[in-house]
Amino acid sequence: NAVFSALSKVQSPNRECFSLIVSFLREVAQFEKYNKMSPVNLATCFAPSILVAPDDVSPEQALMDMSPAIGVLVVLIRSERRLFMPAKEQIKASTKHKPRGVLPPP
Repeated sequence: NAVFSALSKVQSPNRECFSLIVSFLREVAQFEKYNKMSPVNLATCFAPSILVAPDDVSPEQALMDMSPAIGVLVVLIRSERRLFMPAKEQIKASTKHKPRGVLPPP
């Protein structure tokens, strides 16, 4: 419950992006039998990139202290609880960047 409470305090759009990543990792984990990517393996790979340590912690120390971050991500991947995802209209309304149209390829 503490993990979900902390996640609810993350600002949009970071919260929605994180929720989409966790949803994707859940889907990948469903095929563990074929891809060997269990929730623990996925969390070990993704936690260092997703759950970043504070600036005052050295990169070496952050990697050595990654166990709690991996544990949190495992809990989220294994959870049946749907993470916060607002309606598409709410996301569009709160998005600062308003695309004018599709740009042609370079």
